[in-house]
Amino acid sequence: MKHTLRAFSVGLITTGLILLAVFYLFGYGNESAAEDTTEELIEKIEEKGLRVISEEDYISFTLGNKEKNDDETDVAESDEEDAKESKEEKEKANDDKADGDKAAKEDKEKDKNKEKAADDKKKEKQKDEKPKKKDKNSPVVITVEPGMATSYISDILEEEGLIDDAASFNKYLIDNDYSLRVQMGKHELERGLSEYEIAERLTSN
Repeated sequence: MKHTLRAFSVGLITTGLILLAVFYLFGYGNESAAEDTTEELIEKIEEKGLRVISEEDYISFTLGNKEKNDDETDVAESDEEDAKESKEEKEKANDDKADGDKAAKEDKEKDKNKEKAADDKKKEKQKDEKPKKKDKNSPVVITVEPGMATSYISDILEEEGLIDDAASFNKYLIDNDYSLRVQMGKHELERGLSEYEIAERLTSN
């Protein structure tokens, strides 16, 4: 836009100089001859791609372009500010989401650690409550606490020598619908019992 205005200004100045020269050279002749010469000059100027306008038109044109440029600048600045605010809001939302995800992850990790600690404590307590083996023929008392999994009970039975394979016995409990019927409390079991007999003892009071 600046280059266009500059070229336009140069054209006007050139035209003014030409008109001034014509005035001094031919101004003292008759009026009609001067007018004809001026028109001829304007035609020649326009043939070269230039335009001759009055001073009033030039001022109007210049002011109009200036107002248009100011409006375009204001719109561009407004759009830039809106884009900047939108970007900041988006970044803030992403940061809030990241903080929320991080907090949720930390809470989940804490819960997991609490569950693990409670399970370890339960196992320790169960081990402390196990009666010491006197001999191979003495009965073993198994204490089943609330929420204790059958897989954990099977591990205890294997440790006590009541069964040979904890995984196999746990599968037997599940397949035969004993796993949901295990009773809480203490169960006295003797060595040499079959899987069926142990399962029946665990599911009956």
